Amino acid sequence: MKFAQTVSTPVLPQLAIADFLRNGGYDHHLRTLRRQLRDQVARYAAEIAARFPAGTKLSRPQGGFVLWVELPEGIDSLDLQERAVAEGAAVAPGPIFSASGGYRNFLRISCGHPWGPAAEQALQTVARIAGELERRRG
Repeated sequence: MKFAQTVSTPVLPQLAIADFLRNGGYDHHLRTLRRQLRDQVARYAAEIAARFPAGTKLSRPQGGFVLWVELPEGIDSLDLQERAVAEGAAVAPGPIFSASGGYRNFLRISCGHPWGPAAEQALQTVARIAGELERRRG
């Protein structure tokens, strides 16, 4: 079946990939990626702690590249998400992770994009909107 679909498999790329795997290239790549993601999560967490309203709580995941952010009570993450998207920033509001609409004051923030001007601007936007929503509720 494979031969009928591809006629043949290119030998050189297969040999290169086999050599890459055999000599630890993939393991090295994974170690590098894990370190980069760990550093990015730490950077995002520090920026969230510094910029978001007082009382914001943050998860400390053992792995992965997302943070679960608990905003002060009364800040509606659906409202925050709608306003953030209108300004070009994306976050995932807590209720989309709940069958009952819970986690209304929670956000999930991805740290998968390397920290840089675009990520910094997006996080500043989300933090500013969270601050505005907090002042409005108070």
